Amino acid sequence: MKKFLKSISLIVPAFNEEEILEETIEIFRENLSSVCDEYEIIIIDDGSTDRTGEIANQLAERHKSVRVMHHFTNKGAGAALLTGLRVARNGLVLTNCADRPFDLKDLKDILPLSTQEGSLNIQSCERQLLIVRILTLNLSLYIYKNTLFFST
Repeated sequence: MKKFLKSISLIVPAFNEEEILEETIEIFRENLSSVCDEYEIIIIDDGSTDRTGEIANQLAERHKSVRVMHHFTNKGAGAALLTGLRVARNGLVLTNCADRPFDLKDLKDILPLSTQEGSLNIQSCERQLLIVRILTLNLSLYIYKNTLFFST
C-alpha cells in the first residue's frame, strides 16, 4: 500500500477517557500506519481524575510510537493542544480527541490530494492558515502552522 507522508504527529487530548482510551489508540495506530512511514501519538492527559493517565502510561510502555504528557489539573482542550504542539516531533501535526470525533480512516482519501496538481499541498502551508472544503467528504480542513484540523 502506498504511504502518503513520511511522518505525522497526532495529538490526542484526553480527559477522563479510561473506558475508551486503549481502543482509541489502537484504532489511531492502525489508521496512521496505513498513510505514513513514521508516526507518533501524543496523548495529553488533561488532569483526568480516573485511570486515563495510568492507561496512557501503559500504552506508551507497550508502543514506542505513543508518548504521554500530563496536566496535573484540567486546563481544557486548547491547552492540551498547545502542549502537544510544543512536543510534536514530526512535520505534519494532526489532532483528534480520545472520543474520536473524526474518523482517521478519511486520511487515506484526503492525503492523496496533497499530491494532485492544483489541490491541497500540505507542505506549502507552513505559517499560513488554509481552509479547504472537500465537498465529496463533507469535511473542512484547517491547516495552521502545519497543523491539520478537521471539522464537519
